[in-house]
Amino acid sequence: MNLLFAAAALLLTLAPQDGPDGPKAQKRPPRRDPDKPKEKYVPAVPLPADYVHYVRVPEGGHEPRLALRGEHPPALLFARGEGPGVDLFLTRTGDDGQSFAPALRVNPEPGTVASFEGHHSGTLELGPDGRAHVTWIRAGAQPTVLYTHERAEGGFETPLELGAPEELSVNAAVAVDGSGAVFVFYGAREAVAAEEGAPLRRIYLRKRTGEGAFSEPVPIGARKHDVSVGSVIDAHVDEVMGMLYVLYRCSYDVREEDESTSRDMRLLASDDGGLEFKPSLVNAWKRKTDPRTFSSLVQQDDTTVVCWEGEGLVYWAAIRRQLGKIEVPSSPRDDEQLYWRSSAAAATSGSNVLVAWLERPREDRKAAPRLGWQVWLKEGRAPAGWGSAEELPSPYPPAVLPRKGGGFTIVY
Repeated sequence: MNLLFAAAALLLTLAPQDGPDGPKAQKRPPRRDPDKPKEKYVPAVPLPADYVHYVRVPEGGHEPRLALRGEHPPALLFARGEGPGVDLFLTRTGDDGQSFAPALRVNPEPGTVASFEGHHSGTLELGPDGRAHVTWIRAGAQPTVLYTHERAEGGFETPLELGAPEELSVNAAVAVDGSGAVFVFYGAREAVAAEEGAPLRRIYLRKRTGEGAFSEPVPIGARKHDVSVGSVIDAHVDEVMGMLYVLYRCSYDVREEDESTSRDMRLLASDDGGLEFKPSLVNAWKRKTDPRTFSSLVQQDDTTVVCWEGEGLVYWAAIRRQLGKIEVPSSPRDDEQLYWRSSAAAATSGSNVLVAWLERPREDRKAAPRLGWQVWLKEGRAPAGWGSAEELPSPYPPAVLPRKGGGFTIVY
């Protein structure tokens, strides 16, 4: 199979291409010219019938988050409950998602994990020892960032409160490097206005090394790149290069005369353990409203892959390790431009990348969603097959688990 996929990488012309900074304007794609012959979209290599499996979130849960690290069993974080306060549970699988261990509740106080627009605020990462690290926003009149990690003997430590700043973001991201240092990121309003003008919403970092206390919050990234209220923040430490990445969507005024607001996807990269971050553009996007959007960073052998959504489209791209910037992004092919896609999640297996998403007809975005996916070869971004689940998914973003023997399992 790998030999076939390697040969297929030569078919670069099949891979969708955008500009060097991604799609410049994510407006509604034009309809296909009915007088122009339709080109059939054929994958470079047909996938085996069982290459993609589907699994429901265990124990009646929803909105899964997956974390993998080395040879440790994959961990799955999910929520149970509805409303502004839900519960988070952690489980593991040792057989590629065929079965899951009994889940353990992460938050000690029931119903206290903040849920924004129906989406929970929890995030998950595994440390080099395989133990889980979890962050979330505590629901209530004063939303607060909480962090905990698994004990060696099992169970979770008492959560640490990491602040309740004004206009706290919809989630707090966590990353762990090879030495075990923990990085927690969140968005919040500046407490005091800087000389440049009124307070802005910034990305803040708090770091802990060893068993010591977390550092005081430090704003990172360019001040003008105000973090968006509806943006989910993701963070990851590349397991090969040791680069620390933060992915988020910003919000700042571009031109006052037409009320144009930038909703650009931005990547921050640090090669010194979070002391300094180099910003780069992932995707340019301008829009007046501020929608809830999802994005993710996942490990792919010797680099990190970025996955994001914007204006009915989903994308993925690998990060150029030496530059800390993304390569040319790829997006699922849709000859007829029929679907509005969102809630993307990605995973990698060897030289292959799978992106899964939810899609609805562009003409009826309130319709029940369909779970779709596509596989690419990372080298050359040649398409290698696509499909969708027959059973209707939940309205929550899926998660993707790479199987040890090849192929993927989509958890939804």
